[in-house]
Amino acid sequence: MSLQKNVASQKWIVFAWTIATNVALAGDAAQITANLRLDGGAANAIDDTNPTELEDGYYAFDLSQAETNADNIVICPVSSTGGVAVIGCPMACWTDRLVAVETKVDTIDTVADAIQADLGDFSGRTNNQSLLAVLGVPDVAAKDLHTLLVTDRLDHGTYGLSALETLVDQLEGYCDLIDDATNGLAAIKAEVEGIGGVAMRGTDSAALASAWTSALATILANFSAARIGYLDELAAANLPTDVTALNTLLSSATYGLSALDTDLGTLLTRLSTARAGYLDNLSAGAAALEATLTAIKGTSWSTETLKAIKDAVDAITITAAAIADAVWDELQSGHVATGSFGKQVSDIEEYVDELESGDKPPKKAEFNL
Repeated sequence: MSLQKNVASQKWIVFAWTIATNVALAGDAAQITANLRLDGGAANAIDDTNPTELEDGYYAFDLSQAETNADNIVICPVSSTGGVAVIGCPMACWTDRLVAVETKVDTIDTVADAIQADLGDFSGRTNNQSLLAVLGVPDVAAKDLHTLLVTDRLDHGTYGLSALETLVDQLEGYCDLIDDATNGLAAIKAEVEGIGGVAMRGTDSAALASAWTSALATILANFSAARIGYLDELAAANLPTDVTALNTLLSSATYGLSALDTDLGTLLTRLSTARAGYLDNLSAGAAALEATLTAIKGTSWSTETLKAIKDAVDAITITAAAIADAVWDELQSGHVATGSFGKQVSDIEEYVDELESGDKPPKKAEFNL
């Protein structure tokens, strides 16, 4: 079987048989379908969904033009009936282009016939004039064939024999240059091969070598062993491991970004407008405290002021006896009005003095007891 490429109204034969008995199967057309693969491409179902039954297990699919537009085509038929196998006849084929070639030949033949018909009187033959114009032959109108081919072309200053001879002479000169022992290809090849074994070249080889050596030394000094060691951090066990650990922490339900976002939300909820206002009160309180301390400080405040105050306090020696004496002294000396406790103590002291001197004691009522 042969298929013509990109041609409609062609058929592909398939054969079906029962696997168990190995006998050709008839009457199964409605269950048979097939895919085509063009030039090894994807499977495409044949437009002719089910084939036409021929006889003795043979069936034929009708192919569209598009289904034959490939150099190689594979058919993959199948039957939905259980226990039945279907195979293409053949399973694959290469298309030929005879029809396309034949069409081209016919076109060439038509053109040749037209040229042949025009050869009698070239000056009036438009087909040949058009052909030569396409080929780059100038001024083809109203000229005979001899004039165009011999006089115009062979004697043409740009395309004629003289121009061709000049071009050949130029090519010979170029060939001489290529073969030149000093400047030719062989000399250039030798120079290139020798570059690898010669000293550095330039306007000053020694200066270039010195500059290069200095620059290389600077680079090596900057890239110290410690700095080169930083590259080891890129190893899988170092920086990538740290990045993985960091990613794990950031993804943690307890410490990660999600938890932080939740905690921030909670904090913003708790930090109400009223509570935020407390900070303003705290600021105002701090300012008032500062003003109070400034007032306490006065104009002579120094870093030693508090220490001096502490030292003065520490120097005060007050005992319980001194306090009691001060209380009794104050009661006696500071309270002398009639009826006061101090006055009565003073009267008692005076009476005791009279007793000691032998004087008659006053009446009891005088003590106002």
